[in-house]
Amino acid sequence: MGELFNLKDYQQDVLDDLALYIRTLNQSANLSSAFARYWKDKAAANDIDIHYHDDVTGVPNVTIKVPTAGGKTFIACNALRTIFDELPNRELGKVVVWFVPSDTILSQTFANLSNKEHPYRQKLDTLFNNRVYVVDKSMALLGNGISPSDISGQLTVFVLSVQSFIERVQRNHRDKSYLNNPLAYRENGNLEGYVKQLEAYYKSEINIDSADESSLIRYIAMLHPVTVIDESHNFTSDLRVDTLKNIHPSFIFDLTATPRENSNIISYVDAGRLKKENMVKLPVIVYNNRNKVDVISNAIVLRRQLEEKAKKAGLTIGSYVRPIVLFQAEPRTSDDTQTYEKIKRMLLDSGIPEKEVKIKTANVNELKGVDLMSEDCPVRYIITVNALKEGWDCPFAYILATIANRTSKIDVEQIIGRILRQPYTKRFDDEMLNMSYVLTCGENFNETVEEVVKGLNHSGYSRRDYRKVDTINRLKQMPEHGNYAQTDLFEDSEQRAAQTDEANDPTGDIDISQIKDAVSTSLSDNVPIQEISQLAQTQGEDYLQQMNQESENKQNLPPTMRNAPQYKIREEFKEVVDSIELPNFSVPVSESDLFIAAASELHAPLSRKFLLKGFALAEKDKEISFDLNLEARALDIENRGRGETSIVATTLNKYQQQALLSVMSAGSHETKLATITNNVVNMLSKDDEVGAKDLRDYINSVLKTKSDAELMRMANILPSVSERFRIKIKRLKNDYARQRFQDVYDDGTLSVRPDYHFPATISCVSQAIYPKGLYEVEDGNMDNFEKRVIDKIANLDNVLFWHRNPSRIGFKINGYVNNHYPDFIVVTKKRNVILVETKGRQLDGSDSEYKIEIGRKWDALAGHQYHYFMVFPDDAKDPLKDAMAESRLISLLRNM
Repeated sequence: MGELFNLKDYQQDVLDDLALYIRTLNQSANLSSAFARYWKDKAAANDIDIHYHDDVTGVPNVTIKVPTAGGKTFIACNALRTIFDELPNRELGKVVVWFVPSDTILSQTFANLSNKEHPYRQKLDTLFNNRVYVVDKSMALLGNGISPSDISGQLTVFVLSVQSFIERVQRNHRDKSYLNNPLAYRENGNLEGYVKQLEAYYKSEINIDSADESSLIRYIAMLHPVTVIDESHNFTSDLRVDTLKNIHPSFIFDLTATPRENSNIISYVDAGRLKKENMVKLPVIVYNNRNKVDVISNAIVLRRQLEEKAKKAGLTIGSYVRPIVLFQAEPRTSDDTQTYEKIKRMLLDSGIPEKEVKIKTANVNELKGVDLMSEDCPVRYIITVNALKEGWDCPFAYILATIANRTSKIDVEQIIGRILRQPYTKRFDDEMLNMSYVLTCGENFNETVEEVVKGLNHSGYSRRDYRKVDTINRLKQMPEHGNYAQTDLFEDSEQRAAQTDEANDPTGDIDISQIKDAVSTSLSDNVPIQEISQLAQTQGEDYLQQMNQESENKQNLPPTMRNAPQYKIREEFKEVVDSIELPNFSVPVSESDLFIAAASELHAPLSRKFLLKGFALAEKDKEISFDLNLEARALDIENRGRGETSIVATTLNKYQQQALLSVMSAGSHETKLATITNNVVNMLSKDDEVGAKDLRDYINSVLKTKSDAELMRMANILPSVSERFRIKIKRLKNDYARQRFQDVYDDGTLSVRPDYHFPATISCVSQAIYPKGLYEVEDGNMDNFEKRVIDKIANLDNVLFWHRNPSRIGFKINGYVNNHYPDFIVVTKKRNVILVETKGRQLDGSDSEYKIEIGRKWDALAGHQYHYFMVFPDDAKDPLKDAMAESRLISLLRNM
């Protein structure tokens, strides 16, 4: 499970997209302009008509598109931190309503988020300082752990099913009687006191049609929760939109593999990125057999071959894999018990041990309590129809074998996603273990393939992600040999199929002796398995190469936006560009610190985490000056991206202030000290660079010297007190990181390593008019000073090309506080690479000094080929040390 705990690159990109969207929203006049501006900044799609769909009026409602097996739930757990960090200060606590589409997924999600040993919950505990409470509807109706005072100090996650709320609307249309309202809408004495507290202090006027004033739905609505909608494509009807409106969300975050047409997509993950991260078994090999006997026998043989390969792989990489076949039976009647039992008996009669076969249908669940991933589990075959839909998951499922008559239409759309997840997110040396397989038989193979494509689409994939083999027409011309000599081929089997259809018995034409004979045939004589094996070996590497190329779309763009103008590198510069890989700061790390196997020679990019290793507040000075005459303000930290933060203060709401003072006035000195400490810790809990215990101990050690009177005054200005702590701790961290940065620079530990290639294409918001741009079009979105500087540079005879370096996604110098994105990259005919950062007359001293510091050190370590300059206008006052005037820069560049 440790693999799940670390974000994949594409998952981090999704979170970056989410943060960028909310920051854009905070700076925009309305939802529509925010959405348009977001995509304009992200994809330079200023010429594309982008519409925001405001289904829940005035509430931000955005979607991420991630294919099945892409880790949507884990992304959502991390996204909660991003959302609460970036949203304006919340009135009362951090509350989440997590909607799921079915009871099966409800029980799974609730169990996983509640289990402190599960990676999802461990991530939430890490992100929210171990103050997390997960509640389902039955617990919420009792009011346990969800009082206003409870909620104000924790992350509260309500895990609910959509049906719980839709039921009310449907019944209300038929019957207005009170008893027909679901429990969540009825009067609730357990919540009445909580509601009154919020009404008194929060002044809420929320009313919900047919809901009692003390009902659970109204209490949730008064908390204005962040709403997560899992598999949001299921959340489509008008009734469900009404449900969203009823809970009065502050933000709606949709997760799905198949977005609806009116979804406001802000991040789109391509299947290729999942394949590159070894998340999925693709492509799907679709093999058309002659009849059901071949489907069953080939499934058994193929599974055995995969298990043999898995055992060999296990000896190499130490990972246990037991491939599983999903036998999909053809539904015939309302009671299919006999069909499933016949298939099971058929497998047993073919020599399969009974302990290896299980049935999972709507009425029979032999998998209950079975851990399919355990090495002690014997299950290798599962018989089902469509019971294994969303919510069932086992990476060991490799083969989907459909047992249907050749004239029947099969339905694999809902089940194919169950065989896509890659075990342990590891790539195996044997390509057959990196793919999944569909075995079927049918006269119209194209219809079967279309069903597979529908299933892939339903899971967020496409036609690119399968490979097919149709053997029927070819095999009719083949001489009998190997596996095919064992079976009566076409005319008789077709007659039997027709007779079987009439008898309504999908297993009636299966001859057990033929299956036994086929299974006992050596692999070298088994034509279908040999064909599948050869296809896997040839297609696997080709598919991976294709996906790697297509996964260059790291901007996470929806397909409709991939048609935005893309500008290539100019042909005359390609040879030079191919030889340039810009270096970045790098440090040696121990093997245990690596999260990616591809790290080169145990080096990794310099990071704040590395620089703050060993940082302990207990060892730092505790001198903090508090102004105890300030008014009460509530404090939050605003992430500006890439490590940059600023402080945002707003007034405390009446409830928070009164509840705090009530506790303080009645308590002892120890109570006052603990109360202030707890509240300050909660306000600073977004700082994940300091351990929870270290933070608490530091705050307590500072406050314990204060008198009762001082602590009471602090309670009145608690957010301002927290701000002083935050500023102090931030300075201590930055000082420590800067010293560590200087130390590793001085002792030679810090180096630079190749890190950045120019992308093959770019998009531009506006077009620059200056010559010698690296791309067919360069971004012309510049201020006047930037335009003047690059105009002079571009017209130097010795300059080969220049490039406008985009912020957030371009080349960065990874410093000790945050990343620095220089404005321009210039390459001369002598192959000198120059980074140019422009500064106007009004220089931001602290930011500019920091950029010069890390830029000059990068210059020194990168070698004689690389240079960094910060430039200011010739007439600027008080220029910074090590910066230079534009005239001097041009003079220097002329000779480089």
